[in-house]
Amino acid sequence: MSVTRSPIRVLTPDGTQEWTLDRAETDEVEVLALLAPDGREWTATGEHLFHALEALRLQVEPDGIRLCCNGARRDVYPSRMALQMAGGEVAYLLQRGRRPSVPAGFVSVLDPADCADVVTVAEQRAWHEDWLRTVTGWRWPLYALLSLFRR
Repeated sequence: MSVTRSPIRVLTPDGTQEWTLDRAETDEVEVLALLAPDGREWTATGEHLFHALEALRLQVEPDGIRLCCNGARRDVYPSRMALQMAGGEVAYLLQRGRRPSVPAGFVSVLDPADCADVVTVAEQRAWHEDWLRTVTGWRWPLYALLSLFRR
């Protein structure tokens, strides 16, 4: 198990601060530990990095704390493929016999983001639900029409 320690900006009721985030990867789960300068610590696990980050955010948000990273932005609620890409894009693609290729605009879930852009988990989920309603609202009539021509 490898542990990576990195600084992370955190938005607290007292303002923006620099805290420490430990990330440990095992074969089965991702473990994240958020360490505050005053000694408080929160730990969360998940099947993928995004799941672990979401679990950690759910623990700290009731205390008025928001993590300033890409995974906490409103428009980042990845699909199943994006979850796998965030947790280990090369391993996921190699297991399925595909050549790993990372898009040019691909950013890590833990990369820093502007603290003004971060939202709560509830706001992020609401945005994702609205997005899904929009996508499925347009997709099904189009697929129904195309299926007529496939026969």
